[in-house]
Amino acid sequence: MKASVGLAPADVCIVGQDWDGLWDGCLLPAETRSLWYFGNDYVRFKLLSATLPSEIIEGMVGDIVNAVAWRIRRSVIDSDINLASRRFPISWLASDIAEPNPYVCDFYLDLCRGIALVEAVRAGGKLFVVVDDDALGRSLADVCRRAGITVRWQGPSIKSATLFRAIKENLSFLRAWLRERRAISRHGHLKAERLKDTCLWFLTWAGADTFPSDVAVTRDGFFGLVPSWLREQGLNTGFLANPMVWVAPVNAIARNVAESATPAGLIGSFSKLSGVVLAYAAYFAFPFAVRRNIVFEGIDLSPLVRLAISRVMASSRLLYAALYSRLAQGLKQHGFAPRVVMYTYENQPWEKTMLAGFRRDLPGTVLVGVQHAPIAERFLSGHPSTQQWNDGSAPDILVTIGEEFRERLITLGAKRERLMVGGAIRHPKLYGDAPSRAETPSQKSNIVLASCPADVGQAVELLHKGAQAILGMEGVEFVANFHPHTGSAFRNAVKEKLSLLGVEGVVRFVEGTASDWLERASVLLYNSSTTCFEAAAAGVPAIYVGPSTGLDLDNMPDEYPLKGRRPETIRKLIERILTDPAFASSQLESALVHFRRCIATPKSEMWAEIAHHAMAIAGNKAIP
Repeated sequence: MKASVGLAPADVCIVGQDWDGLWDGCLLPAETRSLWYFGNDYVRFKLLSATLPSEIIEGMVGDIVNAVAWRIRRSVIDSDINLASRRFPISWLASDIAEPNPYVCDFYLDLCRGIALVEAVRAGGKLFVVVDDDALGRSLADVCRRAGITVRWQGPSIKSATLFRAIKENLSFLRAWLRERRAISRHGHLKAERLKDTCLWFLTWAGADTFPSDVAVTRDGFFGLVPSWLREQGLNTGFLANPMVWVAPVNAIARNVAESATPAGLIGSFSKLSGVVLAYAAYFAFPFAVRRNIVFEGIDLSPLVRLAISRVMASSRLLYAALYSRLAQGLKQHGFAPRVVMYTYENQPWEKTMLAGFRRDLPGTVLVGVQHAPIAERFLSGHPSTQQWNDGSAPDILVTIGEEFRERLITLGAKRERLMVGGAIRHPKLYGDAPSRAETPSQKSNIVLASCPADVGQAVELLHKGAQAILGMEGVEFVANFHPHTGSAFRNAVKEKLSLLGVEGVVRFVEGTASDWLERASVLLYNSSTTCFEAAAAGVPAIYVGPSTGLDLDNMPDEYPLKGRRPETIRKLIERILTDPAFASSQLESALVHFRRCIATPKSEMWAEIAHHAMAIAGNKAIP
């Protein structure tokens, strides 16, 4: 081992994104440390691991972090009790801190990292921590100091230019809002007569071809056949369109809405400049909506809260969400007062602020949240807090895709009478086709399929671990398909990163959907998608490939045995599935049991009951 560069010994050494290779100043003679990587770049993590000095061992952070995540999940779901200051509620509801969504915000993950770090050192560990975000590194060092742990931060001491990022984000927000206003003006404002006779509205995500110009909508991308079913029941229905500007220009979306044969309006039609001003009021008030000091598991994590506040202020997401708090006011000013609004439920900030606005401006409207995709247990943002069920920022009725999520919410404090099962209306391939008896993999070819998620880092980790797992397995072919919404740039980026890890020749990339290849595969590997349910319906055992450093977001329960974080674990599971038909069939049957609990078959009479129940509540509204 090389000599130290004269730095004082420390229990933890944290290095930033530009400090690769500076190991020696953090090591003591004859001392073993564990490498902990706190970042989202899997390739960097693997390259760091490959250059480790002999004194540093690679730690499997994923196991440790996820154990903490499961332990504190209830406290995080109910974070509004400990973190919300009770001032400026719209500011709180619109923020990423109030929505611990692992796909858009690392706040939940960072809390788990801080707790795991302190607990590991208190248990006698010596750690070498590498971060991608220098601000996170400084905050973790501060957490350690507050816990009485000696820590060395090797990275820049000057904070990044958060102000410049905030200015850039705000300019982008204003440009997007002005672009939408121009599109609405070009294609005509909403005509009152188009929606005045509709009593039940669907708030759906809309692209450039969502609404036909010649016939009424028969199948919606998020509500399935429900609009047709309810029209057959004699209900007058209309649509509010949430523009999917990431898949189509807002001008094309506005044109499609304006030419729709179905009564429809773009939500921006009800927005005014005053709504933008009030959104900015919520934005600037946000730092006062959060308590700065917080203790989790006996550990002072206040620096991580302050980091999260700075990230929110450097983003425009709060502004977009706060705009929805004035939607009901805009409807009211145009003379609309829908009796029932059904919306796509994920418990996102825009949903919560929208509900708060309806409670204020149109309290007689019943809000029905419709779950349109499975929600993993560790996807905490999809679970309303206890406070939400009481303050009106949860829907009056939440319609779940199956019994499992309904029962999970009841366990977390939801009232049974506010939950109904509506089935998987968005995913017709998932219901009705599940086999009564599992087909054994011996009846298929030895193809291991990896279904890539629409995230480069997650796709690379899945493919790299899968390639390492099947390396040298005679007669086994490893194929991978991409998410249909990913383009050539995404696919080339995945292949390029795999080449850096030396496994690009092990995997064969194929065209087609996961459903197409599940007809031929014997095993599915997945890490952050709902293809595990498609696999169960197709009779294919699915193995969850857990992240090395992040949060598990598996839609299968924790007790489901087909899970692995390490390639050697995944290899053993693949080998047993391919060679032991009885084991494969038993695991598949276990998956099918969970599948049937999660995914119910939607029926027209089921949705007629839901709609009439909502209309009845609207006649005698008493829910907050």
